[in-house]
Amino acid sequence: MPLQLGTTLGVYEVLSAIGAGGMGEVYKARDTKLDRDVALKILPDAFVNDPERLARFQREAKVLASLNHPNIAAIYGLEESGDSPALVLEYVPGPTLQDRIAKGPIPLDEALPIARQIAEALEAAHEQGIIHRDLKPANVKVKDDGTVKVLDFGLAKALGPELSDTEAANSPTMTMTAAATKMGVIMGTAAYMSPEQARGKSLDRRCDIWAFGCVLYEMLTGQPAFDGDDVSLILAEVIKSEPDWGRLADDTPESIRGLLERCLEKDRNERLPHIGEARFQVRKALTTSAVEPTGAATTGASRALPRHQFRWAGAGLVAGILVAIAAGMVVWRVAGFDTSAPAPLRRLTIDLQEGMTLPAGVGTAIAISPDSQTFVYAAQSAEGRRLYRRRMDEFRAVPIPGTEGATMPFFSPDGEWIAFSDASVTEIKRVPLAGGEPFTICERCADGSWGEDGSIVYEWNRSVFRVSENGGSPELLAEPMLDRGVPALIRVSLLPGSKALLFDMSTTDVSIGGVGVMSLESRELIVVSSDGGDPFYSQTGHILFARGTTLFAVPFDVERLQVAGQPTPVLAGVRVENGGSVQAVVSRDGLLFYAPSQGEVGTQLAWVTRDGAVASVIEEGRRFATPRVSPDGERIAVQINAAGGSDIWIHESGTTWRLTDSGVAANPIWAADGAEVAYGSRSAESFTIESAAADGTGGVRTLVASDAPVSPAAWSPDGNLLVFQEDSPNPKLFVIDVRDPASREAYAASESSTYSATLSHSGRWLAYVSDRSGTDEVYVRAFPGPGREYLISRGGGFTPLWGPGDSELSYLSPDFRFLMAARLDSQSLEVLDRRELFPARTFWSLPWGTHHDIHPDGQRFLMLNQSAPDRTAPKVSVVLNWHQELQARVPTGQ
Repeated sequence: MPLQLGTTLGVYEVLSAIGAGGMGEVYKARDTKLDRDVALKILPDAFVNDPERLARFQREAKVLASLNHPNIAAIYGLEESGDSPALVLEYVPGPTLQDRIAKGPIPLDEALPIARQIAEALEAAHEQGIIHRDLKPANVKVKDDGTVKVLDFGLAKALGPELSDTEAANSPTMTMTAAATKMGVIMGTAAYMSPEQARGKSLDRRCDIWAFGCVLYEMLTGQPAFDGDDVSLILAEVIKSEPDWGRLADDTPESIRGLLERCLEKDRNERLPHIGEARFQVRKALTTSAVEPTGAATTGASRALPRHQFRWAGAGLVAGILVAIAAGMVVWRVAGFDTSAPAPLRRLTIDLQEGMTLPAGVGTAIAISPDSQTFVYAAQSAEGRRLYRRRMDEFRAVPIPGTEGATMPFFSPDGEWIAFSDASVTEIKRVPLAGGEPFTICERCADGSWGEDGSIVYEWNRSVFRVSENGGSPELLAEPMLDRGVPALIRVSLLPGSKALLFDMSTTDVSIGGVGVMSLESRELIVVSSDGGDPFYSQTGHILFARGTTLFAVPFDVERLQVAGQPTPVLAGVRVENGGSVQAVVSRDGLLFYAPSQGEVGTQLAWVTRDGAVASVIEEGRRFATPRVSPDGERIAVQINAAGGSDIWIHESGTTWRLTDSGVAANPIWAADGAEVAYGSRSAESFTIESAAADGTGGVRTLVASDAPVSPAAWSPDGNLLVFQEDSPNPKLFVIDVRDPASREAYAASESSTYSATLSHSGRWLAYVSDRSGTDEVYVRAFPGPGREYLISRGGGFTPLWGPGDSELSYLSPDFRFLMAARLDSQSLEVLDRRELFPARTFWSLPWGTHHDIHPDGQRFLMLNQSAPDRTAPKVSVVLNWHQELQARVPTGQ
């Protein structure tokens, strides 16, 4: 029902009508409380009169309101006063992009800045798991100052009806009136719909990439990419025809032509996979190939570099760089960064070599020798995973004998040795650069950095240790500083001089934390940044780290151990691995190269049968963690990490929606009746375990509060007893009656670490991992106790999961190569046999945290599939003499 001018809706006074459509009527209004103009979108009657649909929309609106980006028109809230519920939106004055295109084609120098801002808006939303679904020129506004605002983000899904699979397959999925459909389907506009939308198939972010291509094409030509006299003809064009590429002006850059072709690939598997690549190509077209530097480079003394000072996203880049150097494509002064005269900034794009990929997991893939003459990199090929060596004056990489299974390489200060992590046995080893019999430096260690004093520092179980390069007893250097809000020290490296540690002070389960430096002499903690991660040092005097997919730089005085400025973004669109590693590197010679991953690289959520057959649950790669199947097998609770932190999402009936929006939620578990989901959280005061209704209604209740990180592990069938893990700093298990906060008791109390607990379906047995024997093994004990402890694994095991009937326990083998199954006598707990189910290294597996689950039928496992199609970027961007640009953007005063 139309609103009269002057009508008030809550605190909003209606000023004028703006427009109307399938999504409702829109009015300009005045917020009399905050004294600002807003837009009110009055929801359609068919929507308001459907309580179930309204409840679903309220959940979706909660997600959409979390978007915070300068190119996205904000959702302020939902006004429920009276009989006319309305969305309260940011009011954006100015014409729409459709109005501008109506005047004719937009010149390239005007169109590309608009396209770049649209791409940035889409990229920010896609990182939060939100797709627009109805991107078109009418949903884009261009303000007088050139700022672009994308409107109606995600409302096509939020306001659309919940369709069955049959209805979705037969739906034309476009804006229609209620007379044309049973509830006014609002799923897109025909001329901008992707082929999969037109066919009524499930959608992912690639539908937005198609629409982006349509919008860019229309800006440049003044004509729609797909047109027709009626809807059916337009849909036929979308599905079968190509745009008229001859409409593009002759001066359209080839890179933009190529971008349009990739965006408008009808097969979405061939389409541009990430909108960040579009943003990168548009930005590249807006700049010249060479930019004169605006700042002077700094010098740096030649010294052995920490391993994080040179890292790489894929093995094939080495071949591309070396061939380019040999062919005279680039000038690179290997002996040192030449500052005698400003060198021009040069940008290259290099195709990655086929046949080699990033090894599965997280961490460093490449190292460079102290004299900058030799690359060593970890690569996965048909022959397996190992290290490869390539000198600057050679064209062929050769495998290094003795490094089978290696990853995360780093050099000795003299360049004669290469050390690496062997994840199959959680050891750091070293071999001569030419290869040979590996020498084990330490056990139960990973991710090292070789200091100038001959010591190696490494991270293990969130703490930092130091050991001699010749082995021996490790020395504990630093533990989590819970009183300072530092729950973990990971991705550690030595700063130049070996007098201080640089580390990521986040947890492995929650993608928040920050960057810290600790003096090895005074033990003083210096907080470099309160958020971000995976830091590394540049000899320009900067610490670089990632926030989301953006690289930040902050000046840092390495002699005084002082932060000398504010973090400043210096590079957007950097590839970030599922575990948080940023794939960008700066050499001592001023070379920057990075994988322009478009959004954070993730995994697929997939079902895997007992014989290893894989079927995707969610095709789109996301930074998933700790997935949990509901007791009825119909829903999935999963942690998703993104730039804004980590939250719990629910996947059901092909739809994924956010349960929490705190940015600090992790490690979900289901209540036995499926009505609640518990998860770990944190605040400035404490760490907590909270519980929320699984349907998103109602409030949140706190089950556990602690001064140390806590996460739920298992919930008794009656809902009264909760098993949880507390890291203080070593992990321990506790049991609490949720009705009595004072009832907390230690479970299987010992000085050893105990973690990864899981309760059998009957509630009779608790399985967990303990290192009390010196090896991480799977044990079972009666629950809630007391009772004897039964050893289940032999030679090591991680992350146990109970099958139905208390008669089978699956777990990861100690080298993470296989998912094992132990068949048990359900009464005596005798192990009847152990067998390998399927190879597990393709899937995301970590010793801490259970990153897979088992369906209640016991016949399939929910896994994080690392073989997602988007994992390997086809190209790597290279910037020569980037030190000068870095100094110009973030001066250090050197």
